[in-house]
Amino acid sequence: SASRGKALNRALIEAGVVTMKDSPTGKRYGLRDRAGRITEAYGFDLSPIAARYPEFVRLAEEARAERAEMGRLRRRATIARKGIIQILEAAAEYGLESDEWASLARETRILAKALRQVERPEEMVIGVESLERRQRAARERLEILLSSAEEGASEAVDSAPLGPESNPHQY
Repeated sequence: SASRGKALNRALIEAGVVTMKDSPTGKRYGLRDRAGRITEAYGFDLSPIAARYPEFVRLAEEARAERAEMGRLRRRATIARKGIIQILEAAAEYGLESDEWASLARETRILAKALRQVERPEEMVIGVESLERRQRAARERLEILLSSAEEGASEAVDSAPLGPESNPHQY
């Protein structure tokens, strides 16, 4: 809208990105010579943009690098979150439900929800590393529980064959 355009123009002028140069009559216009070059101009002066071009290029590059880093961090968070979900599903399949797994599921949901709101890579790193630590700890805990369950199961079952299974049948 026109009022939004005016507000943006004011913000650009206050930031020093553009300057105003009005004619004595308050009008804005430009005059060109026969070759098309501007000889006299009143209105918005965009030369500060040209003077600060290297700064804008640097800021754009920093923003691009920050977006790329946030993308990498979000992918790591997704991998860790899905890894935790798989660990929880495996624990449920083996009947290893406990308060510890329910607590892990709850904490993971809360942390994942909080990470969606994060906009700075420094803050995102902390949350992603926390998710990854939880995933490693959960995997180690599940492996310990499964190995102890296997040891208990192997002691209870005698897998040696009984009787003459490998002998010929006699009628």
